[in-house]
Amino acid sequence: MANTCPICGGAVFRRPGPGQPPRYCTFECGIKAQRERDQRRRLVGRLVEQLAAEGDEVAVQLLARAGV
Repeated sequence: MANTCPICGGAVFRRPGPGQPPRYCTFECGIKAQRERDQRRRLVGRLVEQLAAEGDEVAVQLLARAGV
C-alpha cells in the first residue's frame, strides 16, 4: 500500500523489513521538508526575539529557557 508524499504528492511505498515507514517519496523531498522546517524555526525565533525586544514577558521567558 502506498501513502502520499506531503511535499510533492507522489507515492510513498513501504520497504520490507523493520523500522518506521518512509514519509517522503525521495531523498530530495525529505531534504526539502527539512529546509522548510528549518525556515519555520528561524522565523519563529525571529518573532520571539522581536516580541521580547518589545517587552513581552512570555517571549522573554522563552528566550531564557532557550539560553539566548
